[in-house]
Amino acid sequence: MKNLFFLVFFFSLNSYSQNSFILKKDGTKIEISDKFTDFQVINIDKRISYVVPGKTWEKYITYKDLDYASFGQYVFKSFKIKKKQKGYFVLADDVDKRLVCLVTAVTTKQGKSLYSTITYYDVLVLDLGDNIIETLYFKGTSKSADNVGLRKKVPELIKRNFQNCPKVIERMESFNTNDEYFMDILGFFDSPVYLKCN
Repeated sequence: MKNLFFLVFFFSLNSYSQNSFILKKDGTKIEISDKFTDFQVINIDKRISYVVPGKTWEKYITYKDLDYASFGQYVFKSFKIKKKQKGYFVLADDVDKRLVCLVTAVTTKQGKSLYSTITYYDVLVLDLGDNIIETLYFKGTSKSADNVGLRKKVPELIKRNFQNCPKVIERMESFNTNDEYFMDILGFFDSPVYLKCN
C-alpha cells in the first residue's frame, strides 16, 4: 500500500491583490505571482512553491525560512509548534491569538488501480507565542458520530475565542447551516480567507 500526500485547495479567488509576496524570517521580501495556481503548499516536505512575476518556473522556500506568504485574500504562515516547524493558513488574527487551519488530503492506493482519498482538517487556536490554546482535528466527509461531533464544535470554538471579531463570526455563520452531518462548515476552512480582527 502506497500513500500519497497532497494539500487540497478549494479556493476561489474573486480578486487579486497585486501585492502578493513572501516575507522570509531574515526580513527578505520576495514579490510573487498573484495567480493562485502559482502558489502551492507541499506539506509533506514542509515547503511552499511559488512563481516570481514574469517567470514560468517554480521556486521553493521551506517552512524553516518562511515567515509568511500573502497573496490575494490569503495568508500562509510558518509556526514552530511543540518544537516542530509547521505551516498553516491564518483565518483570524486578534490582539492575542490566531485561528489557523490546514486542509490535507491523503490518497491511498490499494491494488493496481483502486485509490481512496480522505480529507483531514487541522484547526488550531494559537497564542502569539505559537502555543496551542485549542485544537480540532477531524475527517472532512466522515459521517461517523465522532467526526460529526467534532465539526459541530467548530462554531463554539470560534465564538468562544473570537467573540471580539464580528467579521470572523459572521463569515463562519454563513457556513453554519446545521446540515445533517455538519459538512457545510467545512467551507469556512476550504476557502481560508484572512481576516484581521482589529
